[in-house]
Amino acid sequence: MDGTITVTRAIVADAVVLTIAGPVDAATSGQLSTLLAEAIGERCPRLVVLDLRPVEFFAAAGIHVVTRLAAGCRFRGIGVRLVLATGTTAHRVVGLAGGDLEVAAFDDLAAALARRE
Repeated sequence: MDGTITVTRAIVADAVVLTIAGPVDAATSGQLSTLLAEAIGERCPRLVVLDLRPVEFFAAAGIHVVTRLAAGCRFRGIGVRLVLATGTTAHRVVGLAGGDLEVAAFDDLAAALARRE
């Protein structure tokens, strides 16, 4: 774990998929917030999917990043979903946050993109 965080952006139909890699903690959360905002930009997709499967470590600071992103997206009428790999720290921390997070979580990208609200 080298402390470098990356966000890769892909457009899938009317969704923006942001794949996050690296550690998400207090030291990287500010950078992650900036990278996510830049990746979404001024576009107004129907859906933003955060793919956290490649994340090496996910601390409580990550929950705050996701919560702020989700609130901003909801304000703009954009849905937010997570993709989590079972057994990872991201999966465990999001599980601990439970319903307070108010973001749907899926175990694969296809399921996150397919579900309509």
